[in-house]
Amino acid sequence: GNVDNDIVEDFKEYTETIINECLRCRDIVQTLLTFSRPVASSLVPVDMNECVKDTLFMLKHHFKEHHNITIKPKLDNQLPLVMGDEPQLKQVIINLITNAFDATNEDGEIIIKTLANKDGSVALIVEDSGMGIPLELHDKLFEPFFTTKPAGKGSIGIGLSTCFTIVNNHGGKISVQSDEGKGSIFRVTLDGMNNDG
Repeated sequence: GNVDNDIVEDFKEYTETIINECLRCRDIVQTLLTFSRPVASSLVPVDMNECVKDTLFMLKHHFKEHHNITIKPKLDNQLPLVMGDEPQLKQVIINLITNAFDATNEDGEIIIKTLANKDGSVALIVEDSGMGIPLELHDKLFEPFFTTKPAGKGSIGIGLSTCFTIVNNHGGKISVQSDEGKGSIFRVTLDGMNNDG
């Protein structure tokens, strides 16, 4: 009868949840392993513009599902290189873009910018036209395991706390500006390599 079907449905939902949580734990463990090794040893000169281009290329299929969201790269061609761990910096870009996608409704727009700041530092800025983040959550955003996503709505990123750790390991800063209902702007600032070598 009906009862059995309900139980089967419930059971399916439970198993799916459990599997998803296991996969999430696996990602978290991998992330933790990544961060337990000192990052400083593997820093090389990195072109953030190339990182952005590579990442956008990598995420192409991910964008296809969100065909009404436009993504606009605005890259500064006078950008100094930064000393960085390229895979980790790409992970930051992936996370910021993925989060922007999750926050942006159909027909929305995401702008990803690189800028050479006056002080020689390099800024990476991801702006979305999404629903914004309530002010009281701004400080929490970079805490491990914090998410504004509804339960079960996974993401290929590993969260903003990871971005924070990576940027921190690079001696950089990450900040958010957001008004509820008006979208968000995430800004990563890294030291540029000076011309003196």
